[in-house]
Amino acid sequence: MKKYGLIGLLTVAVVAPVLAQTPKQPGPGGPRDPQVRLERIAERLGLTEDQRQRMGRLMEKHSTEARAIRENEALSPEQRRDQLSTLRQQHRAEVSSILTPEQRAQWEAARERLREGRPERAERKGLPKGRRPSDAS
Repeated sequence: MKKYGLIGLLTVAVVAPVLAQTPKQPGPGGPRDPQVRLERIAERLGLTEDQRQRMGRLMEKHSTEARAIRENEALSPEQRRDQLSTLRQQHRAEVSSILTPEQRAQWEAARERLREGRPERAERKGLPKGRRPSDAS
């Protein structure tokens, strides 16, 4: 019996580090890596080099600010949610200012398709179809 316990322990000791190093696949929302997201956006919207650089700086700034809010333990969950919602609204406005009217229309259409593709997420949170938690306020 001790032999099986030792084999199990050794198996866990060998397998656990390997599993911990396995890269995680992005979820349904896509990759979280800002560089990958930037390239995907640049390709889909046909960003100029100047727009790409400005968008990259904006995404980096947004990511840093969002991380600081999420990691701020002094905030209540509601305060954190409110601050992140405000940050997202500011980010959208700044992104919009970088894009041409045609690119802005493409970007808004893509956001709408994404929003419509997730009604089950909104329903789980008790919102009507097509509404996201950030739209509820």
